[in-house]
Amino acid sequence: MQPLDLDEAIFPDRGGLWPISPKYQAELGLGLTLILMRVVRGMLVGFESGNAGKVWIAVGLVSLTAASACWLPARRAARIDPVSALRQD
Repeated sequence: MQPLDLDEAIFPDRGGLWPISPKYQAELGLGLTLILMRVVRGMLVGFESGNAGKVWIAVGLVSLTAASACWLPARRAARIDPVSALRQD
């Protein structure tokens, strides 16, 4: 019996577009965002990108919005009896 690979259990390889684990995709995306903020600040006159804290706040707000957009319909669907839902279709 093979030992359980915890990384594979939490972030399974779904064969998606990127052959990189989703946790590394998030880290890569945030790193590129911080780099591109500096590039854009140098190219646009009067553009202030602020600091990394604002990026983290924006990431948190988007994550909170996405989580609530998934959680609310799932909570509503969990209240419905599956047998009655199948009978209506």
